[in-house]
Amino acid sequence: MKIRYFLVTAVLATAILCFAAVGANAQTSLEWCHNFNKSFGYNNSGNSEVGFLHTALQKEGISFSPDTGNKFSKEGGTSSAVIAFQEKYGILPLSGYVGPLTRAKLNELYGCTHKECDTAKKQCVSATGAGKDLCSKNSECVLPSIAVTSPNGGETWQTGKEYNIKWKETALGNPTIKIDLTDSAGNQTNIVSALNAPSNSYQWTVPATIAQGSQYKITVSALYNAASSSGGSSPAEVSDSSDNYFSIVIKHKECNDKQQCVSVDGAGDDTCAKNVDCQSKITVTSPAGGEEWQKGRAYDIKWTSNKVDTVDIYRYGYSYRYGYSSLEEVTSRDKIVEGVTASVGKYSWLIPSDFSSKNLGKSKIVIRKADVASDFSKVFSIVDAPAVTVMSPNGGEILLPGQKYNIKWTEISLKNPIINIVLTDSAGNETKIASTLKAPSKSYSWIVPLTIIPGNQYKITVSALYNPAPSGGVEAATVSDASDNYFSIGAIHNACDLKMQCISVVGVGTSACSADSDCVATTHNECTTNKQCVAVMGAGENKCAKNSDCSSLIATSAGLEQSIFNSMAASLANIAEQIKALMTGR
Repeated sequence: MKIRYFLVTAVLATAILCFAAVGANAQTSLEWCHNFNKSFGYNNSGNSEVGFLHTALQKEGISFSPDTGNKFSKEGGTSSAVIAFQEKYGILPLSGYVGPLTRAKLNELYGCTHKECDTAKKQCVSATGAGKDLCSKNSECVLPSIAVTSPNGGETWQTGKEYNIKWKETALGNPTIKIDLTDSAGNQTNIVSALNAPSNSYQWTVPATIAQGSQYKITVSALYNAASSSGGSSPAEVSDSSDNYFSIVIKHKECNDKQQCVSVDGAGDDTCAKNVDCQSKITVTSPAGGEEWQKGRAYDIKWTSNKVDTVDIYRYGYSYRYGYSSLEEVTSRDKIVEGVTASVGKYSWLIPSDFSSKNLGKSKIVIRKADVASDFSKVFSIVDAPAVTVMSPNGGEILLPGQKYNIKWTEISLKNPIINIVLTDSAGNETKIASTLKAPSKSYSWIVPLTIIPGNQYKITVSALYNPAPSGGVEAATVSDASDNYFSIGAIHNACDLKMQCISVVGVGTSACSADSDCVATTHNECTTNKQCVAVMGAGENKCAKNSDCSSLIATSAGLEQSIFNSMAASLANIAEQIKALMTGR
């Protein structure tokens, strides 16, 4: 494995650090540094540590004016500057004293040591001089590298085919990848440049222009950023090639006369991948099993095939053998079509509307090429076409306005249909009764509206919206049925019965009441024989208002009654004489 390192900047930085002078106030060629090893404050004013502190504060952009040199003022000046430094880095308390925490931060920023990798020992070590830590533990001192894993020698790749070029990365971060194909003479063909491939893989289609040969290698190069102790970074590159040669050939696969898939020389599309691809085969894909196909509708029978020119299609009927729960036996065979071009892969079968009921139920589709190949579908069902039938009212009934009636119907091959019900008269006028109804009971309770015009030529129509066969690719459809004959809706009006209740009665008439309270009996006043004024049933003229009115009325009535009696007696005598004369004359 060949690995190239372009770490010029990093190497120079390391070399400079290694030869830097070491001391309490050492100044390296890279950057000023100083190790703050003792705590101090304004009591140490005049100490040289104060001067080093001023240098660090100056680099932080923090003013310590009016102090100069090694002066550390108690109020303002250096004390205020230290508080500003502590506040900047969140060091508490804000004391203005350069204690352990403040010194630790100063040493982190300006101390005269840093950590870097000893590449020979693969260890994280302390180095003299100011600089950014390049590591914190030994495990971070792994050498950046890349290694090609495929193709890595011995493979045979064909032109026109796709292959995955793979590699492994170590300590490269997020590199930019370049891939080249190299032959034995060192000639390179670039495959891809500036690739970002976190999967460490690239799918390559071998170009048809590549010459056939047995001495090819893949080279993968990675450009990445190498960190330096000065805090910056510089570009670096590592690369690797296949350990051994692999081959590129110009071949394709095809079937021979023994139904075997073999590689042959020359460019061309592969017509097989394995021996089974060269064998005659039929696979039924639709029906897939469990469908319900309805009489009178067309459904697509589908299949895939290989090495078959034409196919014949049959429908087999099945049933369980008596006494068995799993074994099946064929009960019927129906030819659907013969000689269909196999490569079409589909045939639309219109199931006859008069398909025999004995053939309904469990079925399979059989597609075959005689003496070559065949296949059976899974079990599906052929069912009666969807239908709805009105049962009530179905003709001859008399429905009365305001009364409740059950509209009833039956359903065939309908699953959760949406029901609509309308009333239709002889002129075709429709009155909506119910819509978007879900009625698993196949019944709807209807109160005949009082606004319906009486008549004897009415029918009920029930419509069912359903999805007949989703697996057959059929859209939602509707079936409907109406009453076989007309029924009547009669007229009614309200009247008072003998119990003084307001009831509805058949026939045209003016309503005498709307509630029981309207049925109060009609009366008038009459005198009794004992000279009392009483109310009696029935319409009539009031003969009295109080008992005293009955004295004169009775006397008058007595004289009138005698007069009427005398007149009736005379009339009866006259009639008797006429009868006598008739009898004598006979």
